[in-house]
Amino acid sequence: MGSRALRPTTARRPVAAAAVAMVVALATGCGEEVVGAGPPAGPPSITGTLTSVTPFVPRTEDCVEVGRRPPDAAVSSDDEPFCTDPDSDVVGSVLVEEQPDRPVAGSRPPQGDKAVVTVDTGSQILRQAGGGYAEAAFDAFEVGQVVDVWFSGPVAESYPVQAGAKAVVISEPAG
Repeated sequence: MGSRALRPTTARRPVAAAAVAMVVALATGCGEEVVGAGPPAGPPSITGTLTSVTPFVPRTEDCVEVGRRPPDAAVSSDDEPFCTDPDSDVVGSVLVEEQPDRPVAGSRPPQGDKAVVTVDTGSQILRQAGGGYAEAAFDAFEVGQVVDVWFSGPVAESYPVQAGAKAVVISEPAG
């Protein structure tokens, strides 16, 4: 019997593998890992521009233990801050503004919605990358970025609203 001819599917495997690798490399945005899971289903709770990014820094010295100050005591900006748990799962907070260039004076909605969002270790942080999403960390946040935020848990109906983050997607870089 003569030599066996390669089946067409066998001959194409290396080419297909190289093509898949190239697509994955392009989609990852030069080293960013594209994750399969995207943000939660449904519309975000707020879409806007980051106007403040504040990492959480535990306060364990020169502070007042929670419960040490009487609940009905007068409050002043001169008061020592309350101590915080150094093992807290809070990573930081961000201020998201739908219309950051609009003045606060006047009635709503001229200045748009705003939200102070607490980000913790359970919050999903993603960056849009190559048609998918790449995982990111709190230190990826920059003032000026456009983000979509999905709230988690109760929302304080103040102005701005205050809520925890289920997910935050960075959709546009600061610019």
